[in-house]
Amino acid sequence: MFPTQIIVTKELESDAHIWLKALSDRIEKRDMEELLTRISRLTEQGDRELADSVLEVSAQVNWEMLEELRGDGSMSEALLEMFMPIVEPLVEARIEPIIEARVEARMEPIIEARIEKRVIKEGLKKGIRGTVEVLRDLGHEDVEIRQIIQKKYDLSDEEMAEYV
Repeated sequence: MFPTQIIVTKELESDAHIWLKALSDRIEKRDMEELLTRISRLTEQGDRELADSVLEVSAQVNWEMLEELRGDGSMSEALLEMFMPIVEPLVEARIEPIIEARVEARMEPIIEARIEKRVIKEGLKKGIRGTVEVLRDLGHEDVEIRQIIQKKYDLSDEEMAEYV
């Protein structure tokens, strides 16, 4: 066995353990605000990169909280600018499948109608070709076949060229 430690993030003090609390999927609004404030105050590049990593993990499981903060107007412009490059791709990743599903649902009847139209058209062509063969087998001349088919299927001279 290996040593294990369980951290109950709800029982942690926010001031001392905000970075651990941020990794929970149940972070409270005030703790998220505190995390964002602390991240905005970091000046060292290495510290910012580590903080961005924590924010990215937290944003993945708390994206609704970040959306709420973004939408309620309580977030400062600087904080908003800082966290949006991290959160926007996460929001897009959640929205994209929903948009694709809706587009697909709307396109499905259109695609089915086009497929049905093509199937009917191909079936008609096959039927006309079969009729031409039967009429030839019965001894009808092409001129006579052309007249019969054109009249029966209401085809133009150009369309008839495909069959006779």
